[in-house]
Amino acid sequence: MKLPYGGLLKIREAKEKEKLMQFSKISGDMEKARRGIAEYYTETDAVLRQQAMVLKSADGIAARQLHDFQLYLTMLAKRKEAAERKIKEIETEYEEKKSELLEARKQRRIIEILREKKKAEWDYNVQRSVANELDEFNQKRKR
Repeated sequence: MKLPYGGLLKIREAKEKEKLMQFSKISGDMEKARRGIAEYYTETDAVLRQQAMVLKSADGIAARQLHDFQLYLTMLAKRKEAAERKIKEIETEYEEKKSELLEARKQRRIIEILREKKKAEWDYNVQRSVANELDEFNQKRKR
């Protein structure tokens, strides 16, 4: 027996796979931006520790060195801001792709349920038909 909805199910599975790939890509972009923010905090902490160590040393810190530290911290802050902007840009697309993926999964599952119901209906009809034939056979035998 060829089960109904087979072609439609394959189409829905393909759409779901496509949506999953799109969602995976946007998730990767989001994760990359989040890592950029985490790197900002790590590097800023390292620079501030280095600056503190130089200040604690007997020689102190030269004005040029202090200026370089400040420029580096400013550059890191700009990178962090860029990563935060990127996350905000991505968030709406991320939510859209997520809802599209969930909808595709729902549509595929609907077809799977319909297919299962048709199979159960077919199985029931076959069993009923077999039972009827056996009853007829037994009645003819008894005569």
